[in-house]
Amino acid sequence: MPDKAVFVVDDDAPVRQGLRFMLRAAGYSVEAFPSAPSFLEGYDPRRGGCLLLDIQMPQMTGLELQQQLNVRGWRIPVIFITGHGTVSLAIAAMKAGAFDFIEKPLREDVLLESIERALHWNDRAYEERLERATLQVRAALLTHPANVKSLTWWPPASPTRSLPAVSALAFAPSSCIAPTLARNCKREVCRT
Repeated sequence: MPDKAVFVVDDDAPVRQGLRFMLRAAGYSVEAFPSAPSFLEGYDPRRGGCLLLDIQMPQMTGLELQQQLNVRGWRIPVIFITGHGTVSLAIAAMKAGAFDFIEKPLREDVLLESIERALHWNDRAYEERLERATLQVRAALLTHPANVKSLTWWPPASPTRSLPAVSALAFAPSSCIAPTLARNCKREVCRT
């Protein structure tokens, strides 16, 4: 399960400190970074969480950081926070995949609600990726040459015996595959 961390990237130290204080008081774990490059260097994409990101920063802007996240395939919901918001900037951020766009001065209730939605979205996305990976593993096991060979060797006199095995393999955890094959296969090779 991914972290419930909130990552803050803002070049303004008082803003970082204020957000860190407010979010910790609300029960979140918080990591703050003074620049986009420091975030890229210090973030572990397996952690999850969500990212509060200032748009206007030296070295690399928030939009450039978001583009880097997309290029690297790092899926973390980005909530832009800015004191320099324009409609065209908000549209650009949302088109690039931003989760939300909030103008400074920040209202605590609006920010906390956006963070909760982002974390909930991230949890669902994590569960979907996990389910997709599980299905890919099961499909790979079903199409692995050793399993396909075993499944195609049913005696000609009982062609229906293969159907329960295929159904069991498609929906059973991988630990059930070998026992299922062993029960339904008369060849000694299958009894491993």
